Amino acid sequence: MRIKKLILLFAFLSCCTTLLQAQQENAIIQAQQYFFNGDYQNAIKLYQKLYQNQQYQDFIFDNYFNSLLKINDFDEATKLVKKRIKEEGNSPSLLFYLALIQQNKGNAAEADKIYADVIKNLPADVFTISAIASNFYNNNNIEMATKTFLAGRRLLGNDTQFSIELINIYRYTKDKNNLSAEILNVLESTTEYLQMAKSSLQRTFENTEDYQTFKTILIKKVQKAPQNIALSDLLAWTFTQLKEYDLALVQTIALDKRSQDNGAKVFALSNIMADNEAYDAAIKGYNYIIEKGNNNSYYAPSKLELLKLQKEKLLNSNHSPSLVDLQKLANSYEDILEMLGKNARTIKAISELARLKAYYLNQVQEAELLLELALDTKGLNPEDLAELKIELADIYTLHKNFWDASLMLGQVEKSFPNHPLGQEAKFKNAKISFYKGDFKWAKSQLDVLKASTSQLIANDALDLSLLIQDNTFEDTSGNALKVYARTEFLRFQNLNNQALSLLDSLTKAYPSHALDDDIWVSKARIFSNMKQFEQAAKAYETIIEKHSQSIWADDALFNLALLYQDKLNNTPKAKQCYEQLLEKFPGSLYVVEANKKYRLLKEAI
Repeated sequence: MRIKKLILLFAFLSCCTTLLQAQQENAIIQAQQYFFNGDYQNAIKLYQKLYQNQQYQDFIFDNYFNSLLKINDFDEATKLVKKRIKEEGNSPSLLFYLALIQQNKGNAAEADKIYADVIKNLPADVFTISAIASNFYNNNNIEMATKTFLAGRRLLGNDTQFSIELINIYRYTKDKNNLSAEILNVLESTTEYLQMAKSSLQRTFENTEDYQTFKTILIKKVQKAPQNIALSDLLAWTFTQLKEYDLALVQTIALDKRSQDNGAKVFALSNIMADNEAYDAAIKGYNYIIEKGNNNSYYAPSKLELLKLQKEKLLNSNHSPSLVDLQKLANSYEDILEMLGKNARTIKAISELARLKAYYLNQVQEAELLLELALDTKGLNPEDLAELKIELADIYTLHKNFWDASLMLGQVEKSFPNHPLGQEAKFKNAKISFYKGDFKWAKSQLDVLKASTSQLIANDALDLSLLIQDNTFEDTSGNALKVYARTEFLRFQNLNNQALSLLDSLTKAYPSHALDDDIWVSKARIFSNMKQFEQAAKAYETIIEKHSQSIWADDALFNLALLYQDKLNNTPKAKQCYEQLLEKFPGSLYVVEANKKYRLLKEAI
């Protein structure tokens, strides 16, 4: 009987203990809710009771202390910390809390004195040092957080300890000098941080001057440690950021040779140089890889990119290419396709050759046949197949085979609904209807595309839809618009002189027509295609002067700036056009790009 009573008593006490624990846990949850809701008075009442239980002290100490600070009860906060110091010893972490009290009381000098003691008494423990520095950081005392990490590094005798933390602080504070020094310090021994280093510099550096300063320091480091591949790689990257492509290429090739690499970095750099129209340097890069031999994995891609680059260099020069040069280029494409075969890997080259034949060599039927056969290429991914169909549809359109072109584009629309490829196909189908004078159908398709996920397609669709709307509202027959549509089709066919002649006749037949600004835009584009850049500039200037409220005004300003900058070598006028665009058209689609180009021009002057 006595044993039974003892068992019942034990069970009762266990239930009481469990119940008490549950009540205290609920009290902790309630206290935390008060704290995060800013009800510090009620939070303190609960924390005071809970703090009497030693098992909860570590868990609630920070919020209890911060609640007291929030209501400026500095005396109670001091008692709380000093009691803990008495129990645990004069640790740097607890000294930190005393300094916070002085800081909140406005005693900055006293707080700094204690902070100095905190750092002076740091233990040789990575975790504790990190925790103290984090406390400084979380209290917006970035300077003391930095000092803590640096003191901890000295204490631990490790020059690269806390490098990532310091890099993050220097990046956050935009301390470019210390960021540069810390990155170079860590890369001297820890090469795996190279990509992180590039990312940190790119996010922090704001202009060419920053990169120039960094380059000067980096070159000295590389000279002292020429065997350090990470530093050499970073130097090549810095040259690239400064668009010093010849130097970047020399450095990258040297790296490739030293590491006996397969040319991957040279190939990547050559692509960057090609995108930035540094054609000669890019050609050197591709040729370097080709010289490694056809067993190299980048041999075929380099061959193809080199050919593409030769095409861009020929077509983007300031002079119209001769038929002889164009035919030579086409022959080079055919040679490489014979060497590498017509397959999924060379499908882009097949497409480029077809464009060359169709648009520049007047070999439309050959271009059609080339692409029709390419549609049966094995291993094509759906996107490549869709792009091939769009290309073929363009060439069908060029040959006035509108029915087959629409059919081909319709297939792409069906395969890629709500996708940029499908939307591009839909837009091209609407353009075919426009060329044919079926404005009602064209507009219905364009109005759908105004909500396209592609900003470029959405913008083009809106422009063409407005053109149709504005020029069929009063003139329901749309006769003037039909003539204009024919000039646009001639421009698409690359029959520039015929298009110009028809545009002139349209202006004579319909003087002061609403189409006047559109006519000047077409003329500007045609003159640009014909490499008559002075004439193109005059056309854009006419739009800006006569049609400053036109939807084409910002387009004209941006393209005029590009002409002055890239073709006519008139930097002051280019700068003036960018300024005008940014001032008058802050909502323009071109603002971001114009702002970037404008800043680069200002830096260059």
